[in-house]
Amino acid sequence: MSTAKQKLSLLGLSHESVNSILDELKGSDLLSLCNRTDFRNDYMHKKFFKKHFHYVEPTSFVLGTDDDRKECFGYYVPVNETIKSLQTSECS
Repeated sequence: MSTAKQKLSLLGLSHESVNSILDELKGSDLLSLCNRTDFRNDYMHKKFFKKHFHYVEPTSFVLGTDDDRKECFGYYVPVNETIKSLQTSECS
């Protein structure tokens, strides 16, 4: 926000006005707001989508092992469940 502060100051706004404007912008910053509430981590992300949408969870499966004998996994979203979810979704 320092760039915005500098540009607002160049417009001749008082220090108080500049701070007031920046505080207002910080309070209405959608990205920051989401990161503080519903989307702050993966768990909250999934919880939000499960609550508000017909969320179909990805399914994991073992691909095999790599050269270090470490298991490798793949993920897919079940197509049948996804289609059923789309059919039961309400359109606004």
